Amino acid sequence: MDLLLTLADQSADDVRSLYSWLNQDEDLRGRAQLKQAPVPEGKLGSLTDALIVAIGPGGAAVSLASVLISWIRHRTADVEVEASRQDGEKVRVRARRIKSLDVAELKALTDGLAAWAAGQGETPPQLEDPEA
Repeated sequence: MDLLLTLADQSADDVRSLYSWLNQDEDLRGRAQLKQAPVPEGKLGSLTDALIVAIGPGGAAVSLASVLISWIRHRTADVEVEASRQDGEKVRVRARRIKSLDVAELKALTDGLAAWAAGQGETPPQLEDPEA
């Protein structure tokens, strides 16, 4: 199964940063591909706007969830990542919503996101916005 990861309002450098983090994980090495946006009219080249990650069976979904959440937690600015499964289901994870989570909450988020990514969870994990 492939997942499409897009970063809202982030630069191509941010996409490449996440790509690097994914490829540093033993279970995900070689499973992520940079996805290029179509070349805008009047521009010389395309921009990297997303990642495609092949998670397949096994522990790759757990690794993906762990790496994604770790990457988001290490960002200094707010960041939003949207993950889309091939069946059209989507989930969004925002940095401002997970920075203050404790260990148990992080584990629950990681486990829920991994189950969703592997197609084993019907509903994407949801977080309450503490600012709401």
